[in-house]
Amino acid sequence: MKILIDGRTITEASSGVGYVVISLLRELSKQKELEFVVLTRKGVSKVPGLPKLQTYEMDRDYQFVGFNRFEFEQHHLPHIVRSLNPDIIHLTDSFGLPILRDKSKKYLLTLHDLIPMTQYRELMTKIGGIFYDISIRLSVNGADRIVCISDFTKKDLKHYFPNVDDSRVEMVHNGVDFVSKLPNQEKIKKILNKFDVSRPYFFYVGGFSPRKNTLNLIKAFAEFNKKHNNKYQLILAGRLSQKPDIVKTIAKMKDHITENNLETTVKLLGYVSAEEKLTLLAGATSLTYLSYYEGFGLPVIEAFSMGTPVITSTDSAMQEVAGESALYADPDKIDDMSRAFQVMVDQHNIYAEKARVIVSVLKNKYNWAKAAKQYIILYQKLYEK
Repeated sequence: MKILIDGRTITEASSGVGYVVISLLRELSKQKELEFVVLTRKGVSKVPGLPKLQTYEMDRDYQFVGFNRFEFEQHHLPHIVRSLNPDIIHLTDSFGLPILRDKSKKYLLTLHDLIPMTQYRELMTKIGGIFYDISIRLSVNGADRIVCISDFTKKDLKHYFPNVDDSRVEMVHNGVDFVSKLPNQEKIKKILNKFDVSRPYFFYVGGFSPRKNTLNLIKAFAEFNKKHNNKYQLILAGRLSQKPDIVKTIAKMKDHITENNLETTVKLLGYVSAEEKLTLLAGATSLTYLSYYEGFGLPVIEAFSMGTPVITSTDSAMQEVAGESALYADPDKIDDMSRAFQVMVDQHNIYAEKARVIVSVLKNKYNWAKAAKQYIILYQKLYEK
């Protein structure tokens, strides 16, 4: 069986979907009876960590949404499929199905979220949004099988596409790379010194698009911290993208920090390595992840894996992940978010114990070997269909 995997989100320092694809390929490639070809963006000739995997490098860079991506998927992808002759095409980035395609080839679509269909539509121009709307409908309605990565995403799929047949929809949770050994205090101290973190701190890691709610997070933290004579710090880490929505959000965050003299208590680190991220999580009083909308909520699991308590949002995919082990707050209400900071300080031992207990459950539910096994079963079903 030959499978073409969409790996256009893969980079040398992959995060998000790129991280998911590499992690999945690491397990899938152990199956000797399966042949994989990975479609990669221009400049990525090998899959990081998996140099023996065959790749097909595009002549262009990756685009999240827009004309270039749409034109590639509608015009060039069918030619690539004819040339490589795979049995199955696995679209890993939520959309991208060609209108004109060889119906003997089976298409599997992994759907991470439907954010652009919600009120949190972002990171795209009006024209980009039109291409997304066309492509997501083509993809959802035309794929032979759709994989949702969470119950939350599956519910969204049924909400926005009520006519999708349940027999075409599967659930496969992403995995998480759990560490075998927590960083020691010496290592944590070294990282904290590097980033000039000198007080007990709350940690946020993720993007800075509007739905991440980071400006309100800063406001809520400042309100809480004022009552404690600025005893704590808030550390925010994430890639500082140049997309207009993100640039605008970061500018608002920086302005608020400056105008309210928060420079010593609120630190914006930008991108940190995977090792730095996990070490910062391990040393934190709590992860604060109060996003409006997530398809999965990986940082929540990563925090628990480091034994770190979590403050996160009500009515989101994070509740599916964290259950009763997290402390929840309404992301629309700054006073409720501020309250959560105080509760975390007052009941830290309780939430730290909940974090410790839930790890064994999460390891069983969210692991890449299990995910790969489920995908292999789907490949086989599609191949035999």
